[in-house]
Amino acid sequence: QTFLRGWQKTDESGIVSFATIYPGWYRGRTTHIHFKIFLDDSSTMTGQLFFPDALSDQIFATVPPYAERAGKRDTSNARDGIARRAGPLAQ
Repeated sequence: QTFLRGWQKTDESGIVSFATIYPGWYRGRTTHIHFKIFLDDSSTMTGQLFFPDALSDQIFATVPPYAERAGKRDTSNARDGIARRAGPLAQ
């Protein structure tokens, strides 16, 4: 499965912007988006973008189709092992 994958090139200043849907969640992980940056053919950086818990809670409680999903998100930023290792800015 490819789950909303895609790629974009930056402008001359190294800036890129994109529009996407708000990500869902899965058991044991907080809400996040994976990304990978390619500097050249041999240099890459892989990371994850985290969202404020209050925003995720509001969206998952009030916005269809998120609000219709069975079960509740089980992992906050503070309880997610990867987000914790990223430090306080991720939480």
